[in-house]
Amino acid sequence: MTHSKYLHVLLVSLLPLGVLAPACTSEGLSSKGQTITCQTDPGTGVILSCVPGGGSGGDNTCTDVDEDGDGEPHDEAEDPNDDSPHTSFSGDDADDDDDDDGVSDDNDCDHHPGEDGDDHGGGGGADLPYDVVPALGATVRPIFDAFAEEGTQPASIVSVTLDGGSWRAAELSAGTPFVVTSADCDHAGNRDTGRDRVVVTWTNADGSTASDHLDIRYCSK
Repeated sequence: MTHSKYLHVLLVSLLPLGVLAPACTSEGLSSKGQTITCQTDPGTGVILSCVPGGGSGGDNTCTDVDEDGDGEPHDEAEDPNDDSPHTSFSGDDADDDDDDDGVSDDNDCDHHPGEDGDDHGGGGGADLPYDVVPALGATVRPIFDAFAEEGTQPASIVSVTLDGGSWRAAELSAGTPFVVTSADCDHAGNRDTGRDRVVVTWTNADGSTASDHLDIRYCSK
């Protein structure tokens, strides 16, 4: 063995395993279990955007514990009917913290429209799911398709606005069908690649008005 080869083998054998094979981290899990603060729409209370860290409880903000690490208050694995409990909490405010995450109900993002603690309008009116997944090549009307998933169409849609950007804004606002293309899947959405958040306001058959957000996740599996 040459001197250079011997030196290389010696150095490799001395290096820590982590240097040779850096640990992988799951994308999107950096904030798992952290407190997040979210901005809310002043008129509807719909969540607009969130950042890590606790807030001051100011106007048009709320706080939550990000149980699944996606940076959003909605936690797929922590819905009320899930077997896994929320973060344990005890103290003077425990009776006002119905998901036991340490955030009082009056400041908890889960009690905003469309989030985990919202009853999703359960009085017989129309309702939106958290997200809808239009498939590549399908002819879709994402807003109407989302209402159909919950079973009831609204009497009328008052407005559809994107929380940043303008992708498919005309079709979404008018309810016009369109075919999902690779451009939809790959565009820089306001939430992620191929993912847009819209805020929908509608009227129900009884004349009541409701608003909620909907994430449109083009081509997601």
